[in-house]
Amino acid sequence: SKAAPVQPVESTSPASELPAPSAEVSAEITQPQAADPVSAADGLTFSLSAEMVHEKLSLKLDYGTVLFVVDPNASDITLQFDGFRTRYLTHSNKKDGTAEFSYHVPKYYALPDIDSAVLTITAPENILHEIDIDLAMGDVDLGTLSVEELDLELAMGDVIADSLTV
Repeated sequence: SKAAPVQPVESTSPASELPAPSAEVSAEITQPQAADPVSAADGLTFSLSAEMVHEKLSLKLDYGTVLFVVDPNASDITLQFDGFRTRYLTHSNKKDGTAEFSYHVPKYYALPDIDSAVLTITAPENILHEIDIDLAMGDVDLGTLSVEELDLELAMGDVIADSLTV
């Protein structure tokens, strides 16, 4: 007989689950929100001040494309998640100045179109000091990024950089 993937069972959302799309993130960990059933991928935008990410930006993603855009006119760091299912996205700000984003899909869950999941990070010049990216499947485009420390761990995918300074 042919095996079929098991669909995940809805549970209450953890304290670190994200608020509704287009919500501004405070310096504290976000309040719990009820998880809405999401059958398709959706998007979410975060705007973080430089003080919130003065030490490190940490990304731990199951899949997707990560694009860095350096914008000298930007005042904050913007993270635009397109094509990600927001109920699997978590965020925390630590007291040491680390902003951490995780995206993990439950085991045996049918993945959406992996190529449509794009995280675009727009930041002013020389604002990000340390970046840690752990990506299981996907590509990372560093553009013209300039950081003090960069840690990339990719199981499958490519890294692209136009003019990287580390």
